Amino acid sequence: ITLSKAFNEKWEGKAGIRYEFTSLDGISRNGENVHSNYGKWFPSLYLTYKPSTKNIFTLSYSKRISRPSARALNPTTIYLDPYS
Repeated sequence: ITLSKAFNEKWEGKAGIRYEFTSLDGISRNGENVHSNYGKWFPSLYLTYKPSTKNIFTLSYSKRISRPSARALNPTTIYLDPYS
């Protein structure tokens, strides 16, 4: 959901919120079944000021999610050479 509003010629604002639900099913390295469900809210807020046609100042905040790479999710050991 996103809402935006122009207060006047120089000021604008935008606010939003996103919900993500995650469901995890897997098997850990020691063979145990892993199951987890959770949901999280991710808000965002933007405020823009235009003092002239050549200048625009923006202040923004947004909560982000940090997901692991596919390689980090691989449960097997990767050997690059005999020493690592």
